Amino acid sequence: MTLLLALCSCGKVDVTKIFSKEDAVTVYLLPYDNFTQKEAKAVVKDLRAKFDPLVKTKIQYEILPAAKLPASCLNGAKTRYRAMKILELEEGMDLPTDGIIMGLTHKDISTTAHGVEDFGIMGQAYLERPYCVVSDFRVRNKSNLWKVVSHEFIHTYYHYGHCPQDDPECIIKDAKGKENLPKKHHLCDVCKKNLNSKY
Repeated sequence: MTLLLALCSCGKVDVTKIFSKEDAVTVYLLPYDNFTQKEAKAVVKDLRAKFDPLVKTKIQYEILPAAKLPASCLNGAKTRYRAMKILELEEGMDLPTDGIIMGLTHKDISTTAHGVEDFGIMGQAYLERPYCVVSDFRVRNKSNLWKVVSHEFIHTYYHYGHCPQDDPECIIKDAKGKENLPKKHHLCDVCKKNLNSKY
C-alpha cells in the first residue's frame, strides 16, 4: 500500500520551480542506513528503462550519500519507522531544494490508515511537496521496487491520485494493503493520457 498526503506548500522549497512543465525534473534518491549505492543505482537503471518511456516528462536521477534514520522516527513499540516522521525529517535536512527527494529504506514503515494506527506500507508521498519515502520491506521481489518508486513519484510530481479505473496492471493503482506489484506493468490508457496531458 502507498499513501499520499495533500498538504499546502511551504518552507524553503520553491515548488513552482520543481513542478515546472518546461524543464527536466530531478529525482534525488536518498538511501537510508544499509540501503546501498549499488542498490540505488539498480533502481535508477530500472526507472530509466521501464518508467521513463511511459511519460513525456524528462527525468534526471541523482543518488545522494546515505543518511541515517534516527530513533525519533520509530513508532511507539520501536518496531517500525513512521513514514510521516521520515517525510518531516527530509523536510528538515540539508538536501537539494531543486528536485524531488525520494527516500529509500529496507526498514519497515507505517502510517495510520484503514482504521489501523500502525499500518505497514511500501511508500508514502506528499502531494505538492517534494518529499517521498519508499520501503522494500514488503516488496517480495526486489526487482519490482522501481514500481513503488514510480508510484510515489507520480503522486508527488503530477499531484495525481490512484488509478481511477483501479486497473490491476496500472502502476498507480491503490495497493489497498496488498503487495500486488507482479501484476503492475504499465500505466493504463486513462492514467497515461492524464499524466501526459499535465506535463
